[in-house]
Amino acid sequence: MQSGRLLRMRADAAGLLDDFSHQVRTRYPHPVAYRWSRAQVLLSNGADGSAYYAILETAEVLLCYCALVALALAQEAGLRIGAIADLRKRLSRGGTNGPGFGDWTAILQEVATGKAFRNLDDGDQLTEFRDAFTGTEVIAARQGLALRRNDEAHLRGVEVEDPPAAIADAHADLTTLLQRASFLADLPLVHVNRIHWDSLRKVARVEFEELTGDNVLVPVRERTYGSSDLEAGSLYLATDDGRLHLLRPFLIRQRCAKCAAAGRPSTSTTCPTSPPSDQESRTRPHHSGSTTVGRLRACRARRAAGQLSPSRPPAFPET
Repeated sequence: MQSGRLLRMRADAAGLLDDFSHQVRTRYPHPVAYRWSRAQVLLSNGADGSAYYAILETAEVLLCYCALVALALAQEAGLRIGAIADLRKRLSRGGTNGPGFGDWTAILQEVATGKAFRNLDDGDQLTEFRDAFTGTEVIAARQGLALRRNDEAHLRGVEVEDPPAAIADAHADLTTLLQRASFLADLPLVHVNRIHWDSLRKVARVEFEELTGDNVLVPVRERTYGSSDLEAGSLYLATDDGRLHLLRPFLIRQRCAKCAAAGRPSTSTTCPTSPPSDQESRTRPHHSGSTTVGRLRACRARRAAGQLSPSRPPAFPET
């Protein structure tokens, strides 16, 4: 009986290897995997506005994550991305609008077509980010999701009777982007907790967490590293050559204050260039987007009833 049970478990596990949704939930970086998983849960409960918004949020987080990692790798390689200068200038003017869909797209577009990135070595990790989001199909999917997101931001979102068709189209576009970003499954997101440097052996013992998959609870692991040039408390990208690439200042990890106050385990991977109001709504994975969808629908209803001025500013910035 025990051997038969093991065989069934092996067969079930082998079957999951061909399930793309399972691959995203278990092998993609946590910020992406969590939001994908949440979108699937909402979809299983019915094709409504919450599921639709979760799909758009997953798409933006995917592009955000890829853009920020590409920025960190480019900075390490001494390659300049001009789009970051425009972003820095806009942020320096203050206000509450942080980076958005259009900013992440501009960064990835420059990595894909910029002169500085044309002659990368074949083994350079930036080649994956350069090639991932090019091609007619993936560009059409990205543009479709961007248009849908902007429609939601400007009160032109999906009407009550339209969600099933809109969700199907948005989900198909998101799946296209995720499939093109499948290389992320081979680039673990790592948080370094502690470093113990052995000055005699010239080797470090590193305690770390691998933030892979949709589960926020991950065990602490250990590895050796041939350099002391690591920061405890920072995020790194682990590559198959054994190196750890620092992601700070573009990507940082924080503990959600709300969950900590409630005694719940949590983690939040955030973009430090976003103002606090954006971090609250965009980067903390355990806060639902359904409230925002409801607020947008309420605004549309009030506008139709003449209770809301057409000049009211959008809930999110135009991208």
